Amino acid sequence: MANQGTKQGRGAGPQPTPITDPIEHKLPPIAPPDSVCLLRVYGGTLELPLSLSRGHWSLGSGRGRDAVDLVVPGPHVSRLHAQIERQQTWLAVTNHSSNGCYKGGAPFSYLPIHAGEVFTVGTTELLALDEHLLALRRQLAWHLGFAADGLVDEALTRIADLGQPALLLTGPKGSDALTLARAIWRHSSRREAPFVEVRPELAIAPLTKMLTSARNGLVCVDITGLRGKRASQALVAGLFGTSAKRPMLRPVIIASSAADYRTTFDRHGYIAEIAIPSVASRPADVARLLDESMVWAGSSHRVAELGPARVAALEEFDWSLNLDDITRSARRIAAYLAHDRNLTAAASSLEVNEATLRHALARIGAITTRGGGR
Repeated sequence: MANQGTKQGRGAGPQPTPITDPIEHKLPPIAPPDSVCLLRVYGGTLELPLSLSRGHWSLGSGRGRDAVDLVVPGPHVSRLHAQIERQQTWLAVTNHSSNGCYKGGAPFSYLPIHAGEVFTVGTTELLALDEHLLALRRQLAWHLGFAADGLVDEALTRIADLGQPALLLTGPKGSDALTLARAIWRHSSRREAPFVEVRPELAIAPLTKMLTSARNGLVCVDITGLRGKRASQALVAGLFGTSAKRPMLRPVIIASSAADYRTTFDRHGYIAEIAIPSVASRPADVARLLDESMVWAGSSHRVAELGPARVAALEEFDWSLNLDDITRSARRIAAYLAHDRNLTAAASSLEVNEATLRHALARIGAITTRGGGR
């Protein structure tokens, strides 16, 4: 929304008339853009938007004569269960039900709820989200599963944890964990501070310099290539040490498994893990993964244009290189469709030879071995 307090500049066109409250004739309060803007049933699909131009809501089951602003279906949700009031970027929740409101299993009568936190009304868990966490949720769905609402919401709460635990991103080869790490930084409370990638084999001097430059930011370390080797003491101390001289950073470790992480860093304490599944384990998502990858590449084409038989073949392919394979294949399919299934023209646009493109598309089932595709 444009800043209504900005003066009209010289030579500027006419400015819109501000919308005012019809009763008090005042400008409606607009919450900061990083305010909680939505409540979501944790692990479900129901979403309850919270307008940034409103300051309070009633929440309940919607049954009976009591009308409420936010309707939450489910057992033990009272007709008027709670009142919610916006306080700066967070929400103040006041319980009005004998069935209770809870956070972390403990009942409360009044409690602040920040973005990324979960509270319970009756037996229904609600997750508070702001615009940044909503955007991050879309990225997590791409990595974890478009219908994996429970896994995605669990990952969101681990990322948004006010305690800022170290994060561990695990998954098979080609899981594209670095893209997820960058999205976590871009949509986290540390987004104004640096994102630094640290190679685990760095000598002490450049390592110290890089960790210092990442103060208050996010440091990403990919250990998938270490193959069981131990990380240096300097890296372990820099990421997990308790010295007052250690920069206040948040580590994100990329590893093949939690066992590899424990071996490399010789650590067995708590770390918030987000496990990225293989693409082969989520065949129903393949067409959408390819479609969204084509959108990101600027294509207007979709895999459905290949026909049902080809889409079925894509879903049955094992995708051994996982999301990396999806991204590369989407670019090839997009070029093939953009050139009306002309392999010669598509290969030329990709600057590869026709035989290479034919093999790549046939390998995943996008075309038949003859390359006809129809």
